Amino acid sequence: MKIIGIDKQKVEIKIEAYQFSKNSRYVEDRNWLNVFLNAQSKKGNWKTTDPALTTSDMVRMKNWFREILENGKPNENVLEFIEPNLSFELLEDSESDNLIRVKK
Repeated sequence: MKIIGIDKQKVEIKIEAYQFSKNSRYVEDRNWLNVFLNAQSKKGNWKTTDPALTTSDMVRMKNWFREILENGKPNENVLEFIEPNLSFELLEDSESDNLIRVKK
């Protein structure tokens, strides 16, 4: 997924792989995803890959962005996950533009 903003700022988010193999002895560990982030902003550019989301977090994220696209606004302005190393916040909403803050 790519989020493209004003002044050529952008964030790219890709799922690289599962963090643990499907044979992990802990069932809850089997759903962790290694997430690649590539950010280019006025405040700097950075790339990282972290086990930032679970499969259910990805579903929540997909639904959150779908709500913005379809309704102009999600049910909640802030989207946070189990691990606090990635979050999204809808700062403004209007009929034509949305301002989304991506935090890592």
